[in-house]
Amino acid sequence: MTLAGQRPNPPASGLIQKNQDIAAGTSPWTYGFLLEVPIEIAGKRGYRIEESQQRLNAAAWREADVRWQVRSRVRASMLNAYPSDVIVNRLQSIQEELVAAMDKRLTAGYISRPDLTQARLALNQARLLSTEARKQQAEGRARLASSIGVSAAALEGVVIEFTSFEGLPSIETLPETEARRQALLNRPDVLAALADYEASQSALQLEIAKQYPDVSIGPGYTWEEGATKWSIGLSLVLPLLNQNQGGIAVAQAKREQMAATFNAVQARAIGEVEQAIAAYRHGLQTYETAKDIARQQLAGERTATTAFKAGQIDRTEWLSARYLAAAAEKSRVDALVQVQTALGHLEDALRRPLVDEANERPLSQARALGETP
Repeated sequence: MTLAGQRPNPPASGLIQKNQDIAAGTSPWTYGFLLEVPIEIAGKRGYRIEESQQRLNAAAWREADVRWQVRSRVRASMLNAYPSDVIVNRLQSIQEELVAAMDKRLTAGYISRPDLTQARLALNQARLLSTEARKQQAEGRARLASSIGVSAAALEGVVIEFTSFEGLPSIETLPETEARRQALLNRPDVLAALADYEASQSALQLEIAKQYPDVSIGPGYTWEEGATKWSIGLSLVLPLLNQNQGGIAVAQAKREQMAATFNAVQARAIGEVEQAIAAYRHGLQTYETAKDIARQQLAGERTATTAFKAGQIDRTEWLSARYLAAAAEKSRVDALVQVQTALGHLEDALRRPLVDEANERPLSQARALGETP
C-alpha cells in the first residue's frame, strides 16, 4: 500500500559552463538549475492504491481461511478421539458374563453347544472391537495433540470434554438456498477470489490509463553573462508507436483468468454446501433412528432387570437384554460420530460454526433466545 501510494520524486539538474570567447570585462561562466516536477494523470496513482488494497484484502481472507482449517482439523481430531471404547468395553464385559452363564447352562443340559459357540464368537468379536476402539482413541488423541501443536505426552491425564458433540442443529434451520447464499457471502476463499478479481480489474484500469503519458513540468534558472534568465519546460512521452496495447492485453487476460478462478471457487463452494447438507440430512435421520432404538432397548433392559429381580426370567435372558441395550447404545454413538462428521463437513462448506460451543446447543437456539453467539 505504501509503495503503491508513493509519488515520484522530482529530478533536479545543474549546469556550469565557461565561454572562452567572451568579451573582456564580462563573466565567462554560465550557471543553470533545472527542476522537473512529474505529474501523473488519468488516475494512475488511485488505480495502484486500489490494486494494492485488494491484494491486501485477498491475503487477509486467505489468512482467515487458514485459521478456519486449523479449527476444522482440531474438531475432526477431537471427533476421532471420541470415547467409544467405554461402551465397547461394556459390551465385552456383558458378553463375558453371558458366556460364563451359558457355559453353566450347557453343563446342566439346558442349551446346546452351538448356542455356546455362537456366544463365544460374539465375545471374540467384542474383544476385537474393544482393541480397535482403544487404538482409534489413542490415534485420535495423538492427532489432536498434533493439531493443537503439543506433544502426545502433554495430553496424558487431560480430561477432554465431548458434551458439545451432543448438540445437533435441526435440518429445518439450514435451508439449502440460504446456506448457499451464506457460503457465497462469507466464505474466505470466495472473498479472496473476489478480491483477486477486483485487483486484476484495477490493474487493467491502470494499464488503460497508461495510454495517456505523464507530464513533467521543468522550471529552470540560468545566470549567463551577468543576465538572469528564468524558463519553464514541458515534457512528455509521445504515444506514437504504441498506446500500451501490450500491457492492456496482458491485464485483460489476467482479469479473465481471475474471473474464471472466481467462478470456479463459487461453483465449488455451492457444490460443497449441497453435498454437505444432503449428507447431514441423511446422517441426522440415521442418528434419530439409532437414538429411538437405543431408547427402546434401554426400556427393555429396565423391564428385564425388574423381571430378573422378581425371578420371572433367568440370568441369561437378563444379560441378553443388557447386551442388546449396550449394542443399541454403541450404534447410537457410531451414528452420532457419523452425523457429527457430516456436520463438520457442512461447517467447513459454510466456513462458520453451526453449534454454540460455549453453551453446547445449536446456534439457531441461541439466536431464538436473543443471544449473540
